Amino acid sequence: MAGEAKPADVGVGGIEHGVHRVATLPPLRQFCLGASLARTQTEVALMALLRRFPDLALAVAPEDVRAPDPGTWRLASLPVTLWIGSREARG
Repeated sequence: MAGEAKPADVGVGGIEHGVHRVATLPPLRQFCLGASLARTQTEVALMALLRRFPDLALAVAPEDVRAPDPGTWRLASLPVTLWIGSREARG
């Protein structure tokens, strides 16, 4: 019959596979659904921390805090120096 699927021919080495075409969507950038919320929470937390401790400073060079991940921008750690007390006492 016309249009009827035929079984694959079995050869000596096994089943011979034909070409299969799959209809898919084009590749799109994918984002985590919570990424926007995480960025907002991080911004709010860091701003509150900097308001509370205006003299907070990185304890290492800025290039040393980024994690070695080419696909994202994230921190490996965030070592800071915190001065508590008056500025005059630090000298």
